[in-house]
Amino acid sequence: MPKYKASFIRRDFNVIILLCFFIFNLYASFSVIYALKRLCRKGVTAHARKNFVVKHILYVVVILISWLILLLNNFESLYNFTKYTTNTNFYGKTNSLNFVSYLFMFGNGILLATVRLQEPFYYFAIKE
Repeated sequence: MPKYKASFIRRDFNVIILLCFFIFNLYASFSVIYALKRLCRKGVTAHARKNFVVKHILYVVVILISWLILLLNNFESLYNFTKYTTNTNFYGKTNSLNFVSYLFMFGNGILLATVRLQEPFYYFAIKE
């Protein structure tokens, strides 16, 4: 059994996550285009169209940025080989990218709720 098999497993896992991120980027781009296409038909006011498109793009951007920061943290930990020696504590030493990654991971719900508050109905419900 190879000595560093866990590193290869982690590398392959991160490459799969990167591929999923790329597929999600494509899917998100097409969803924005599809939403614009569906909203350009008759019966949708310009104000409603603008609100929906802005909210949809904000959702996509928040999720893409949070995924990107998480992936950057994974690749930094993957290619910084000093963290994979037996003498270092992986969880004890956190750098700034790791800290920001944890903030985005645990604050993702707060960011998405903030985007949701851009809708007039939810803003009114919270205000009351």
